[in-house]
Amino acid sequence: MSEFHSRRSWRGRARGRAGVAMLAVLGLAGCDSLLEVKSPGTLPAEQLRNPDNAIMLANSVQAQFECYLASYSGAHGVWVGEAIAGSQRAGRHFWATRQVLPYETRAVSTTESCEPGGNAWTYIGTGYNAYGLGRDVSTWLSEWTDDEVPNRQRLLSQSQAYTAYALMLFSESFCAGAVLEPDAELSTPRQVNAAAEEWWTQALQSAEASGNTAIKNLALVGRARTRLWRGDAASRTAAAADAAQVPAGFRFDATYASHPQRENRIFTEFERDLHYSVAPAFRGLTVDGVEDTRIQPVSLGRNGIDGRTPIWVPAKYRSDSAPIRMASWNEAQLILAEVAAFEGRVGDAVNHINAVRSARGLPLYTHAGGDIVDAVLTERRYELFLEGQALNDMLRHFDRPTVRGWWPEGETHDANPIFPNYCIWFPQRELEANPNVDESDIPRSMTPDVMRR
Repeated sequence: MSEFHSRRSWRGRARGRAGVAMLAVLGLAGCDSLLEVKSPGTLPAEQLRNPDNAIMLANSVQAQFECYLASYSGAHGVWVGEAIAGSQRAGRHFWATRQVLPYETRAVSTTESCEPGGNAWTYIGTGYNAYGLGRDVSTWLSEWTDDEVPNRQRLLSQSQAYTAYALMLFSESFCAGAVLEPDAELSTPRQVNAAAEEWWTQALQSAEASGNTAIKNLALVGRARTRLWRGDAASRTAAAADAAQVPAGFRFDATYASHPQRENRIFTEFERDLHYSVAPAFRGLTVDGVEDTRIQPVSLGRNGIDGRTPIWVPAKYRSDSAPIRMASWNEAQLILAEVAAFEGRVGDAVNHINAVRSARGLPLYTHAGGDIVDAVLTERRYELFLEGQALNDMLRHFDRPTVRGWWPEGETHDANPIFPNYCIWFPQRELEANPNVDESDIPRSMTPDVMRR
């Protein structure tokens, strides 16, 4: 058995996390020249922990996170019913039927690279890789000096932001939480959320110090999203304060390329390999008789590899290099709308909804009664489609009847039973590999109430 395929956890690998940097950076550098160089597959961290490598390391953090985001957005889109499976392969159906359990190897990456292992969505392992690499590189950049590393603060803000984003996604999806340091105890989702907010604050400070406007606005949206997760009035007010600073037109993307380790896996799983289809609930949508430009799925006029599921693909991801939106002014406006809705400021909530609709060229929303919070969440459901946001919204507002109605239940379109699992369980391999995490630390439920510990 190879060293990698033993039961070592990510935390053991995190001590040498920079060893994957050369692999991750291939997607951000000129691949032709690098591939001509004969070099070992990994390098000891000591050889990479050098200020001369700062740019490469920061780019590697970006590449590893973007690998994670593509898998995360696709996997969770299937989990919550943004997509249905059109595949004959069991691993794809496990996400559509919500039966990815801790003992399933399909729930954990079997590779250090971004290429999929036993399942197309190897997001749990890649998520730990993204966090571990980002944390380590951010630490090194903090220790080096401006004389050693040109534009050090700018690189630092970038690495801190990707680290924050990885932690934020953990807190939004894992039932149990996550382990944040090598061989540490398990942190609850609330503790992971707090750690994410701290990283966002650090990224914001570094961005302001270096004049990195893009990362500053990413950090404002990210921290607002992290604060909104907590759900109390004070946190919502703090979220609104961040979101209000985001300028119109802002958008920050994860970038992809036509390379197996850099491709947008949502495109490859839907359109190239025909494993998934946009769910019927998101097809043919209109707003007051006008086509809803937020989703616009496209029919390929052919079935998936199961031979019977018509394939519809998301218009926003029509190539393997299509970007995935990470943060935007649109999202900031909808955060403001949600806060206003919870505070009973219906008019303000409507104005924020309509600011986004106007930017989209859609008819304006008129509130004719009913629950304004539901109206805001519906706008988020369409505006942020297949961007890794839906699971967070559906867990945060799980008990709202409208949101409960969005969860696929009973059976899939092809009569496979859907399991009553909602948040994502802590992977068994991590439990077995860490002497400081005990079975009793892991909630036995996969419902969102366990996430508020």
